[in-house]
Amino acid sequence: MSDLILKTLNDLSPTLDPDFIYLKRELDTLFLHRRFSKTPGESVSMVTQRISDTRKKAMKIAPHTCIRECLFAESRIDRHFAYRQVLLIVAQTPSKTLIDVGCCMATDIRTLITHGYPISNITGLDCETGFIQLSFSLYNQSQYSFGAQFRVADVLDPRLRERCGDLDSKFDFVHTANVIHLYDEAQQEVLLRALAFLVKPGGLVWGRQVGIEERSIDQHRQPEGKGVRFTMNQFRRLWLAATGWETASGQFEAILTPYDELRTPRKDKRFSMQWSIRAPVEAPTRRLVELINPMGCT
Repeated sequence: MSDLILKTLNDLSPTLDPDFIYLKRELDTLFLHRRFSKTPGESVSMVTQRISDTRKKAMKIAPHTCIRECLFAESRIDRHFAYRQVLLIVAQTPSKTLIDVGCCMATDIRTLITHGYPISNITGLDCETGFIQLSFSLYNQSQYSFGAQFRVADVLDPRLRERCGDLDSKFDFVHTANVIHLYDEAQQEVLLRALAFLVKPGGLVWGRQVGIEERSIDQHRQPEGKGVRFTMNQFRRLWLAATGWETASGQFEAILTPYDELRTPRKDKRFSMQWSIRAPVEAPTRRLVELINPMGCT
């Protein structure tokens, strides 16, 4: 087994070496692994080796930037502006339920648990079974001793409501991170309707993805055929158009922050857009047919 070199923020090179593990939150990452690993007192090299092994396997499933650059190994949910408020609400009402859509290897879920969110009220959802399976080897855990629930489902599936009817309006909090920007505009509308399907009336949907500045609307978009990025105003309008939540127009919040988690800076990924939207207590029903059959499929 070749030696792995752990590189941190001060060591970054313009080109990522596949033999290096790049961590920007090294201490937090090591803490999270040691918190959940079944082996006490793990060394840095043991954790690093697992991250490396997981990255190689995950690249064969879906070679996204978050896999290639080891972002899957580091928590990001705790940097969201809504995170503290969510934890405060849960501290007062522990029965609140949460689903993480596109949970990948459940690093954000483990962060929530570490910060006091009851594990039995968390569900992770991903379309890739392989990512969920890798999450247990990544954190050196037994699948049966973890406690959180996982579901495999494709939120773009036109039969989502039929296949996942038990998830209809089930969750107080619906979270998704770095997923929406992978898709084109039509697919993003379908995805937003799926998030609306999952959240309870009055619940909170929150997340993040690559965003762009208002003055850069026509700059730094992905090449043809890749995911679409929006400004905050554009994304708000997309939410309301996709769901019919006109009454929630005052409930949308968003900020742009530097996308400083990337190991190799890119002009088309300068900003991360954090956002949240409150579902109406009385959700409109005029888009129910579209949710069931968004692509006109039978």
